[in-house]
Amino acid sequence: MKVVSFIVISLVLIIGFGIFTTTSINSSAEKLTHHIDILEENIAEEKWKESSQSSKEISRLWSETKKTWLLFLDHQEIDNIDLTYARLNKYIEAKDLPSALAEVAALKLLVKHIPDISALTLRNIF
Repeated sequence: MKVVSFIVISLVLIIGFGIFTTTSINSSAEKLTHHIDILEENIAEEKWKESSQSSKEISRLWSETKKTWLLFLDHQEIDNIDLTYARLNKYIEAKDLPSALAEVAALKLLVKHIPDISALTLRNIF
């Protein structure tokens, strides 16, 4: 009976932790995506000062999010986001509309991709 109880408790803890991390990652990805959407609008309208401010807000939010995501996710995914974000900032500084729009689209795709790869699904297990 003790063995069965231990197995059930362990399984509940593992599933609970999985649900918690998935919910946390989804929530932070939605926040980042919302701010990236605002940045994309500012860039498309060539509002470079607002774009710079939006980028700084994303940087602040990303710094907080990154600490948590590093515990649960593949570091290569985090590095890809960092690299794309760094290029995006340089394109905003240079006021390069096409390149900035391309990088913001790539950044949005990378952030939206994170909840998909971290979800507890059969596809991700096998």
